[in-house]
Amino acid sequence: MKMKILRKPDWLKVKFGGGENYKQVKQLIEDNGLHTICTSGKCPNMGECWSRGTATLMILGDICTRSCKFCATRTGKPLPPDPNEPLKLARSVKILKLKHVVITSVDRDDLPDFGASHWAETIRSCRSLNPETTIEVLVPDFQNKEEFLEIVVDAAPDIISHNVETVRRLTPGVRSKADYESSLSVLRYFYSRGLLTKSGIMIGIGETHDEILETIKDLYDAGCRILTIGQYLQPTAAHIPVIEYIHPDSFEFYKNYALEIGYAQVESAPLVRSSYMAEQSFSDLKSKKRIVGHNVSIKQMHTFRTDVKVENLIEIDELNQLPLVFSSSIQMPVFILGAGSNILFRGDYKGTIVKISTKGIQKISESGEKVNIMVAAGEDWDSLVQHCVTNGWNGLENLSSIPGTAGASVIQNIGAFGVEAKDFITKVELFNRTTHDFEWKTGQECNFGYRDSRFKHDWADKYIVTRVEFELSLQENVNLSYEALKKALSGLSNITPSIVRDEVMKVRASRLPDVQKLPNGGSFFKNPVVSKEKFQKIQSQYPDVVNYPAGADSVKLAAGWLIDQAGWKGKRYGDAGVHEKQALVLVNYGNAKPSDIISLSEKIQASVKEKYDVDLEREVIFV
Repeated sequence: MKMKILRKPDWLKVKFGGGENYKQVKQLIEDNGLHTICTSGKCPNMGECWSRGTATLMILGDICTRSCKFCATRTGKPLPPDPNEPLKLARSVKILKLKHVVITSVDRDDLPDFGASHWAETIRSCRSLNPETTIEVLVPDFQNKEEFLEIVVDAAPDIISHNVETVRRLTPGVRSKADYESSLSVLRYFYSRGLLTKSGIMIGIGETHDEILETIKDLYDAGCRILTIGQYLQPTAAHIPVIEYIHPDSFEFYKNYALEIGYAQVESAPLVRSSYMAEQSFSDLKSKKRIVGHNVSIKQMHTFRTDVKVENLIEIDELNQLPLVFSSSIQMPVFILGAGSNILFRGDYKGTIVKISTKGIQKISESGEKVNIMVAAGEDWDSLVQHCVTNGWNGLENLSSIPGTAGASVIQNIGAFGVEAKDFITKVELFNRTTHDFEWKTGQECNFGYRDSRFKHDWADKYIVTRVEFELSLQENVNLSYEALKKALSGLSNITPSIVRDEVMKVRASRLPDVQKLPNGGSFFKNPVVSKEKFQKIQSQYPDVVNYPAGADSVKLAAGWLIDQAGWKGKRYGDAGVHEKQALVLVNYGNAKPSDIISLSEKIQASVKEKYDVDLEREVIFV
């Protein structure tokens, strides 16, 4: 029975080539004896790409040792590799003035290293002659031999791609001498070596919707962060037929799905091929990294407002940008910055600062008296509290007016007026800097303590907080365990969360400086916790010492009182000083240097130690 030939729909119309750029590319390829996948693979986009002055260059000849049922490249016994090819290709890239070049090859199972050393030489020659050009390579599987994969990895391309081509079930009938799991293993290896990894699939050859989603997920789990999805087009009658022409809306669906699970970049449309619009795609990737600048001042990005610079500043406003940032050659060390409160830079930062600016507050569930909300790490903390109070999601009102972000609230376990952030955190989404995966941890796993968490210790360089889930109350039950707050509201009969928020904001405004008017890092020191025995000794000498219960055998002392009584409140050394109303806060009166503030803090610590034999621990983080 003769198979029915499907008629191509209107959305598969291609652009024909022409013009000076087209002629130049064609002539250059012919003059240098180069090969392209554009011609060998009968690419439908050849005219469009060549007319833009670009082409996907193919090395190691134009005869492949495999005979995949979808590919138009010739198969047979290849000629020996041309030893001059790496240099000829590099010169062609220079003549074409390519900002981004894509290089691919046929499979060379006939060579001892399957062509790996020729690949490496090509990359290095291209880099040497074109140092400003970014290099993307689409490589074969090298029979999944790590020693040969490493030869290519060591040449350090900017993007390394290996196509899985189709879904698991169809692979045996579509790809010759290739295996689905083997291709995933190749991608895993590239990803494990820190390279930005890419893959592509073609659809319309009989796969199901669920199989496509499975493949997208498999590739992501293998470390692929850039994905292309295109319509299979039958090159000749001898190749596998098209089973279905997929509608553009479906391609858009698959793109959105891939972005949602974490891909950094996805090109998905009927005429998309592995290298289609690769330069524009890479440019989009770089813009997604939001590289704000190099050697720029970050004075306005931290609340102490000291005039320090950072070598590289990257801003993140979408979660799928994180894998891209950490998959590429990011300059180390890296510091993650939120709103910049509770931080003091020691000086110019010799590395990269990644500023987290993600936004979003979403109610995810409601049951009985409880409501659960998901909050992006870059959300301003006090704006979140205001949003919650307005919507009747109660519990955070005691934490009003604390500067910082939702992500920082987790790291610091912020607290005030008898409440801590940990009281409401159910789980936290984290980005793993090493594996580049997103993980969930429960609040309990974070090991929260007084102004403390694992993010200050063993998780400090491992994770980035990306989202936080809070469980809040739908009831207007307020927390008045903090005596001063209870006393301030004692004359009211119906105390609502909104009233508590207003009072907390009033109290904080009367005691603490506004960072917009008088730069500071908030509470500079933690309230020290001492044994009951030591407390009794201090109290015998200073009966008015302010203290709070801290367990059966410990007492928490008010650091502000200790500093005040040691004579530091209102003291000023140049432009670094102790706030006149709250001795716990060190301020920058205008042009204080980091060293001025650090010196002042050390003098205070020494003074308190000498007077009370109490060690003050910094709450502000030195960077």
